[in-house]
Amino acid sequence: MDQFNRSGNWDDSEYRVIRKRHIALPVTTHHICRVNYDLHGKIASWSDDLDELYGETLNELREEIRHVLRAFCLPVLEEKSTAEGLTLVRVDSREISNEGLYADLFSRASLVVEFVHQFVGIHPIPDKNAFLRLLYARALKALYRFRIEARRLDRRNR
Repeated sequence: MDQFNRSGNWDDSEYRVIRKRHIALPVTTHHICRVNYDLHGKIASWSDDLDELYGETLNELREEIRHVLRAFCLPVLEEKSTAEGLTLVRVDSREISNEGLYADLFSRASLVVEFVHQFVGIHPIPDKNAFLRLLYARALKALYRFRIEARRLDRRNR
């Protein structure tokens, strides 16, 4: 496994999912941490855990949450001990088990439905615009149907 590398700016950072294997306990945990990159796009440092999320406005806080959620779209990184200290390496996607994928899909679909409601459904503009209200209702109905189908597949494949 090579150290994860990407091109970056001097103040480049992003949220990433980091897998940690605990030696004292036979357990592996996953964390969302902020990873900082150097001028060459290599990992320079990372936080131990998710920093406090904040924004000067609700929109800024929502944007920060969107950045955190993006961590699930990127490859998982794992802490490894080397002679130089701890480093992060990309987890081979073949190491990630297929077990529970249907349950994971159902969980993600449920999360999407909730976020659509929280970020779009409660916004005042769709309430005032009949066409947007109709599009929102159709989108939500389709997402609910997707969620129900994911749940059905999860139950069938257990």
